[in-house]
Amino acid sequence: MSLASLRGKVVLLTFLDPACTTGCAVAQEFRATGELLGAGSREVELVAITPSPSDHPAAVIGAFNRRERLDTVPNWLFLTGSPPQLQRVWQAYSATAYRPSAGAAAAPTSQAYVIDRAGRVRQVLNTDPGPGTAATRASFASLLAGAAQQALRS
Repeated sequence: MSLASLRGKVVLLTFLDPACTTGCAVAQEFRATGELLGAGSREVELVAITPSPSDHPAAVIGAFNRRERLDTVPNWLFLTGSPPQLQRVWQAYSATAYRPSAGAAAAPTSQAYVIDRAGRVRQVLNTDPGPGTAATRASFASLLAGAAQQALRS
């Protein structure tokens, strides 16, 4: 899988660690975004890439997807790869590889990238909802869905 293979679709991209065990807010924002997009999600790919330099087997990513209910989101992709493959992606998006201490989750980037159908980054959004309320977090999903819809129109 490559981002080039997704050309023709709008891609919403972030970095997530499947070792997250305490209500991963960014994962929930992406799930909510998929729900907000509804039928329009056929033209949008929601993509997460692991920021951890260790390989996460498909079973770990599958368990994360089920736990966070991302397995119900159309066009959700959670990608991993070999360390050299991941390093190229991290560099392309200025993400930092992070080696967590034993048992800790990797610290993912706090950004979401809106990539248009031609593969150009159109927007970079901060995924950190901060200390706000559920309304603040829901507004990020709305912002992300709106950015995807705008990219679909351009």
